[in-house]
Amino acid sequence: MTADAARELWEKAKSATRHRRLDEAVQLFEQALALSPDNPDIHEGLATTCCLAQDYDRAIASFVRITQLKPRDARAWINLGALQNLQENYKQAVDSLRKGLQRDSHSVDAYYNLAIAQRHLNQPQLAISAYRECLRLRPDMLEAHLNLANLFAEQNNYKQSITHYSAILKLQPGHASAAKGLAHVQHLQNRHREETSPFGRLVDTSRLVAKGTVEAEAEHLTDEARFDDRQLIQLSCAESGELALRLWKHLKEHLEPRLLTVNRILALTPEHRRGIVDAQELFHDSVVLSEKLFQDWLAESQRLRDHEKQMRHNREA
Repeated sequence: MTADAARELWEKAKSATRHRRLDEAVQLFEQALALSPDNPDIHEGLATTCCLAQDYDRAIASFVRITQLKPRDARAWINLGALQNLQENYKQAVDSLRKGLQRDSHSVDAYYNLAIAQRHLNQPQLAISAYRECLRLRPDMLEAHLNLANLFAEQNNYKQSITHYSAILKLQPGHASAAKGLAHVQHLQNRHREETSPFGRLVDTSRLVAKGTVEAEAEHLTDEARFDDRQLIQLSCAESGELALRLWKHLKEHLEPRLLTVNRILALTPEHRRGIVDAQELFHDSVVLSEKLFQDWLAESQRLRDHEKQMRHNREA
């Protein structure tokens, strides 16, 4: 009898929610819970209605109760994490969302909300990997493209930012935010190019104007000196370019997939500690090689600076 009464109240509450009589719906759900306090379906209905009413504290309490009643319910954990994001409880959100991913590793919503939390926790690389996981699962997800584009723009990675803004406009040509973002990033990219000399050094034009040294003074160089300069610059640039390419390929082939792996591993149970240790060792190897490549690049750059210094000394002599 009590179960039938609770179900009748639940049906009336769902009808009130559909017709946006939210206060009435909340009261009906609470009456149903008084008769059947451990019914996860009634808790879920109440949580949904509270979300519509923007009563997030009560909605969170209902989802917490659902996770206790149905701990294997991925959707409850994911909804809980999304609401914790809205409340700016990002650390709690990460924990809830990873528990959701333990139960459903193909949830786009879980990865999307995880990326939001990680971005606010100043973990941009983990956020990028989570957004990319969203796009792997759903390549046409405009929100993931937009957030990635904005995140790359914040890091001054104009190429990647433009790629994702362009992807949005290809999927939806009239997307205003993407069009505005693309124009802004292209402007920043062009300005960056204008402020860069042919040799890649940033030029602070305001300081040059203040010093009254805007116009360059020409110095006579012999053909032999010009040839030596060109040869060394070409060699150093080629070697630096090769080192940079090796670094980029290594990061692309090894580091990026491991960031995705870290997100997956962190969502697993403590029984997978061996996998976490393996990931840490792989990261260590990546850091060591990246540092070696960077030191090689610094050495090449120093050799070029030493040569330029010697050339100036020769001319002054």
